[in-house]
This record gives sequence, structure tokens and C-alpha cells, in this order.
Amino acid sequence: MTKITSKGKVGLGIMAVCIALLIIANVVLAANEQVISSSLGTTTQLGGGDYTAEELYEQGVDISTSIQEEGTVLLKNEGGLLPLAEGAKVSLLGSMSINYVLGGTGSGGGKDDERTVMMKDAFESAGLDVNADLYEWLAQACGNASASGLTHTAASANVGVDGAGDNGGKAGWNNAATPELELSPDTYASWLDSHGNSAAGSVGDYKTAIVTFARTGAEGASLTVDKDGDGSGMTGTTYLELTENERALLRFANEHFDHTIVLINSASPMELGFIDNPAYNVDACLWIGHPGEAGLYGVGNILAGKANPSGSLSDTFAYDMSTLPGYYGNGDTRYVNLEGNDSIWGETSGQFFKTNGVYLYFEGIYVGYRWYETADKEGYFDSTAFKNTQFKNDATDPLRTEEQLADGGSARKTEGGYENVVQFPFGY
Repeated sequence: MTKITSKGKVGLGIMAVCIALLIIANVVLAANEQVISSSLGTTTQLGGGDYTAEELYEQGVDISTSIQEEGTVLLKNEGGLLPLAEGAKVSLLGSMSINYVLGGTGSGGGKDDERTVMMKDAFESAGLDVNADLYEWLAQACGNASASGLTHTAASANVGVDGAGDNGGKAGWNNAATPELELSPDTYASWLDSHGNSAAGSVGDYKTAIVTFARTGAEGASLTVDKDGDGSGMTGTTYLELTENERALLRFANEHFDHTIVLINSASPMELGFIDNPAYNVDACLWIGHPGEAGLYGVGNILAGKANPSGSLSDTFAYDMSTLPGYYGNGDTRYVNLEGNDSIWGETSGQFFKTNGVYLYFEGIYVGYRWYETADKEGYFDSTAFKNTQFKNDATDPLRTEEQLADGGSARKTEGGYENVVQFPFGY
């Protein structure tokens, strides 16, 4: 029998320890294969199968598309314009057709990168024929060098409308401080000039316009109703109304295109009386919310009839926001016994923040639809008190233009009745 030396015993001991460590490592790796593979960005295991990161991404796109289809709400479809026929020729208008808001800000902001789908790509994927010449021009007018290979990150860069540089130092397109950056009427007129200044020469066969209006939402930065800074939310326009440039865009679309489809790219309810204004002749309107990185595939499928808009509104859309009690507590209200009550500019965020500000909740439990449904039940909207109340869009307001009043302003409200106050009720 061969005698094992002390050195041999040590070697066998080391070998035994190594084998034990390998067994433990193997068990640990097997138990955590999914976590390790995911962290390496290679494969993961779901339901016993192996999936690559690319396959998981494609699943995410499919889920995002499905959610968008199920959540989009059809608000108007005059004459059954939607769905569009296969290969329908459409023209994208509005700076927010390039720089749409994909999500809110803060922790719910979502990712905005080179994989975020552009509207043209999404609609073409659904079988629509998008006016490439107009889209290229629109991208350039929004400050981008070229729409060729354009990514959403490039589209959302810190650029201004009409090639105006960096928006005066403010943050980019998807920021709450600069959400309504629409091109001027003169800029759209320049596009006509470059194409012979005629509807036939500029539009060609692409006679259905798709116009996008976007509004964002910001964590920690509630949107004031006093946009013009005069101390009153009853003058001028608010954040949830169209700007003059946006109204001019609708007039442009009505003048040079046969049909107009409006996409409401907003998580908040807007004042949408304009979709029934004959001056704009809007044929169809979809509320699409914030579609995320890939939800526009779902919007394209709805426009092309490959999916139904299956959503219901989660809030009440009133013709005039000032008919809501909560409107009056959303001003620039300050504590009077504290110092430093001025608005300050946030260099990182690119927007104004109020210091020592407070919002007053006058409405109690009557938030949103609870107010409108209860007031209607009590007959308030048919009362003399309601009809004699001056609201933001009232005709007695000298700062309101005739066009703005025609958008569903005083004539609707002073007539009284729920249907003249609420355009789209909760659950529509």
C-alpha cells in the first residue's frame, strides 16, 4: 500500500475544497441564471424558455401597442372618415407630430432614446402613405437637420421652433415650461411658397392632414392657469387651451387640405370645443394620451382600421375649465408671512418653480366628474345663478376674440344645461 505523505494530504484537501466550491457556485449560478443573464443583457428565462434582450424588447413593443389600442378614445368621426383606407395618403402637421410627448416627467417620465418610434415610421408601419417631403420640411423647421434617420431623442433636443435656436435657454420640447411650441403661420406659409404657393402644388394627393396637439405633465410643478402672469386665471388663455399659433395651424389645414384629423397627445383633459368649430372643419379626433416609446404603432393601427379605439375617458372634458371649482384654487397663491416668495428659475429642470406656494382645495370631495354630475343632478346648470356667472370664456370678457368664443365659449354655457357645459363626460 502506498503511503500518503503530508504534502499529498494537503493537496487532496485543497482539491476537495475546490470541488465543494465549484458545486456551490454551480448551484448558485443555476438558481440565479435569469438575474445574471438579464444583467449581462443576453438572455433570460421566462416560463422555462430562453429569451434574448431583443426578443424581450419586441414583446414590450407588442404590449405597448396593445395598451395604446385599448386606451385610445375616439372623440369625433364626422362622416365616418376613420378608418382610413389602406395606403391612404396623409400629411403630418404640427411641431408635436415631430416632438410628441411620450410620457410625463419625474419618476414616471419613461425612457426617450433612439428606439422611441417616430410618428411617420409608426403610421407607415400601419400601411399609411405619409407625405415625406412635408415631414422632412417639418423636422427641419423644428430645428432638426434632417428627418432622415431621425430619432425621438434628436427630435426632442434643446431646439426652438422656426429654427430659433435653443428656446431662449429653456428646456426641450417635452418640458412643462415650453409645451405648446407650435410653428408660426408665416413658417407654414413659407412651405407653400417653396412649392409654388398652391394647394395642388404643395399638398398633391396627400389631402388628409393629421395634426397633433400635445401637453405634458410634471411631477412637482403643477401647471398654473395664469399663463400670461397678470395675476388672474380669468384672462388670456390657459395651458389647456389652444394657443394662437395652434389655431392658425387648424385654419391652415382647413384651407389647404380636404380633411383634418386631430390627435390629442395629453394626459390632462383639454378644452376641445374647437373640434366642432366650423372655422376649422375638424373631421375626426382621437385622444391618445401619452403613448410611451412605442404606443404610436397602436395609433397608426387605429387610423388604418387594423384596431379599434377601445378606451374610455378617465376624466371629464368641459368646454370651459373655469366651470370647475378646483380651477380657482390653482393660482399663484403665496403664504404672506414667509420670505422668498418669488418664482425661481431651475437651471436643471428648465422651468419656473414657485417658492412657498400653496394650492387651495375649494372643491372638497367634488373633484372632476363628481362636481359636474352632482351640479347637474341638483339643477345648478339650469339655474339663473349659473347663467349669470361670468366664466373665463364669457362674452363679456373683452380679451376674448370672436374666434375663441366660437370654440364653444359663452353661448354654450349661458344657455345652461349639462350638455352645454360638459363636452365629454367621465367614461365617454
